[in-house]
Amino acid sequence: MRLPKLASQSPQCEGYHKDRILFNNRGPSRQIYYKVRKSDDKLEYQMNAGSAHGITEEAKFALYRDRDSFSGPPSAVLIAQTPMAFSTTLISAGDNDSSVSIKEGFVRQTHAGVGEDLRLYVIMDERLLKVFESLSKEMDRNDDRKRRIKLVERKEDAELAIDIDSQEDVVVFDMRDLCGRTYRVPKTVKLLVDEFLADDVYAVINAAVHYYYHLRRSPVKEMFGKKVDIEFLKLKKTDEFDYETFSFAVVPDPDGGNLNVAGNVDVFVDDDAMYGMRITSRLPPKAPELYCSVFFFDSDFSIVSYYEPGIAGGHVDASLKPNSKGAVTIGFGAGGVPARRYHLETGNDSDVGFLKVFLSTEPLDLSHICQRSPFDGLRKEK
Repeated sequence: MRLPKLASQSPQCEGYHKDRILFNNRGPSRQIYYKVRKSDDKLEYQMNAGSAHGITEEAKFALYRDRDSFSGPPSAVLIAQTPMAFSTTLISAGDNDSSVSIKEGFVRQTHAGVGEDLRLYVIMDERLLKVFESLSKEMDRNDDRKRRIKLVERKEDAELAIDIDSQEDVVVFDMRDLCGRTYRVPKTVKLLVDEFLADDVYAVINAAVHYYYHLRRSPVKEMFGKKVDIEFLKLKKTDEFDYETFSFAVVPDPDGGNLNVAGNVDVFVDDDAMYGMRITSRLPPKAPELYCSVFFFDSDFSIVSYYEPGIAGGHVDASLKPNSKGAVTIGFGAGGVPARRYHLETGNDSDVGFLKVFLSTEPLDLSHICQRSPFDGLRKEK
């Protein structure tokens, strides 16, 4: 089904898939393939993805001749050398290089690179025996494992710690942020000792692997972060009615100020409170335009897109012009991105989430970062 272009439509669709067919018979997939080209004078390949895409050194890739080969075995296994920002050199993992005849092809990542392991602690309890068995099987797999799990013996060394609340008969999860602070995940898994418990717990572990992988991502060298202002703002409705959106216009609250203080934002939950962001580049006039994507990492391991560059007719629009000319606005202004509201789970008096801003000088499709909470669809967790 395709819709005609409506010049007066407001808000316009945003994101990398605004030109796609709205409905088809295929579900979403996280499997990403990158194009590669063999060097003329060396037994190595150049891949059109690098550290900006989350590629790390020693990651392994399966090589395919063309798109029709994806369902079959790969022609070779390639290993990533030190990535550049938008490209990576791949070399053969074996002595018998069957890929020499492939001049151009596609690769997909099958094994994690350096520093991509999730550090996991699981309490030793016989009620979680099936969880340990499931983990053992997954950690022994040699195929199609993009990111890995590393079991640690001490809870304080873990990014994700799994424990049991015997009084409530639930499995609980503690997460550690990048600064070493620990938080209790607001949702739990019912402690039903049956064949489904391991699946329920492993769904959370698998989501945490994806969550921490993208939350930890950072550039090898900080290039322009200090020259980009990120404001988190409280918003308010005005008396001015916007006939294009059929709602009252929303603007930054002049009494609110910038809530982003040294990278931390404290939000007091109020059903009527609205929040937004303003991102501005203070790079010099001749500096490149920047592409910006913003994601919210919630404490239930869901990841939500707050902003991604607009695309029209196959062309991706740059988000930020240098010298403070224009800004990305979330929740107000002409961007068409709705304001954000925050709430607490019943029984909780606080919660923690993380906003991550991705900046690049070339367009990146980061839509695969989003994920639903692993607790959605579980057996009526608490």
